[in-house]
Amino acid sequence: MISVLVAAYNAAPYIVRFFAAIKEQTFKDFELVIMDDGSTDDTADMVMAYGCGIQGLRLIESSHRGVATCRKELISQAKGDFIIFTDADDIPEADYLEKMHEQIKINNADAVICSYISEYDDISVHAKINIPTGFHDEKDWEEIKKNKLLYDESTGNADNAPTVWNLLAKKALYLEASEYIDDTLMQGEDAVISYGVLLRAKCVAVLEDELYHYV
Repeated sequence: MISVLVAAYNAAPYIVRFFAAIKEQTFKDFELVIMDDGSTDDTADMVMAYGCGIQGLRLIESSHRGVATCRKELISQAKGDFIIFTDADDIPEADYLEKMHEQIKINNADAVICSYISEYDDISVHAKINIPTGFHDEKDWEEIKKNKLLYDESTGNADNAPTVWNLLAKKALYLEASEYIDDTLMQGEDAVISYGVLLRAKCVAVLEDELYHYV
């Protein structure tokens, strides 16, 4: 099972659209765990009102503690063997979970990365994943970790890790990475987790499929 985890703060305007995308998922073996991080709007009420029909939906209400702390708590609460985060104001494609999970089955991968599209008011930007697509076994991935993940000399790019919403990985890897999350962190929350997961992974699949819309 996949645990889809959402740290939500004042997400009420987006809940209906987000739930519509979740209900269209072609892969059904997942739970959806939403932590309402002390929202001042009616996020929690919207989740309960429009979450009917979503299997495994759990709502956790919290005082406002910030996204880093929420994500750390969500990882500990996850029941699935694999974890991925989404944001309530974004839109996953219908085959988002299915295509990523497929790589877990085919290659027994520790983690799977997909491409995505950044949506702005008047333009869609197709994100470039600076890690070669395909399946990377332990030897290959070790080389990528050394030569591309942290810093790519050929491009000068020093930020090649994905975000947490295009990174499906074993829960065990997320748990290990979460031990190093600083609860006071206000920036770089995605990088702390994604680098933590990928540096611990032994084999990784990278998809060119654009399965997520970052809005």
